[in-house]
Amino acid sequence: MHGANTNLLIENNVIWEDPDAVHASCWGIAVDNGYGGLPEEFPGLRIRGNTVVNVGNVGIGCAVCQDVVIEDNTVVHQASSHGANVIRVPNRDENSYPDLPQSDNVTVRNNTVLYDSPLPGVGVRLGDGDGSNYTSTGNRIYYTPGSGMVAGCESYNGGDSITESGGICQNSIPQNLLDDALAKTKIPEV
Repeated sequence: MHGANTNLLIENNVIWEDPDAVHASCWGIAVDNGYGGLPEEFPGLRIRGNTVVNVGNVGIGCAVCQDVVIEDNTVVHQASSHGANVIRVPNRDENSYPDLPQSDNVTVRNNTVLYDSPLPGVGVRLGDGDGSNYTSTGNRIYYTPGSGMVAGCESYNGGDSITESGGICQNSIPQNLLDDALAKTKIPEV
């Protein structure tokens, strides 16, 4: 989504592709600047309760977003053709348009990431020199042995005022969590 929207809520959706069915340039849920310098911002954004599976290089992300909560989502990445920044804020360069607001007061909490790709990736990536006041708490990041996630469960740019607490970074994916997430992608027969 691009443009300007206040108090946007994206909740309880299931978005999926089969493994390696999409290119790395595809994204799942993204709310960000994309109209070439037009005024865009997303204050009060909430992204919660979604299941996002195999959608490309960003599962959930936003940019030019303020007072944001990204919570209680499950994101699965199983691509062997590309890695992913599974949850990323900002997910675009906010400095390319100096008049746009930067991301601020962003909370990423209680999300579950299941990363099964041999290529480099990060479960939660915040900052990258843009915006400030980021909080990451209670996120559960699981990855398979030998995956590209080995050193990158969470990644921050230290100059962005980031607070992290209470997360899990575990070198195994609980089968029940993966089964539950993938079961949501099955269309019931009518």
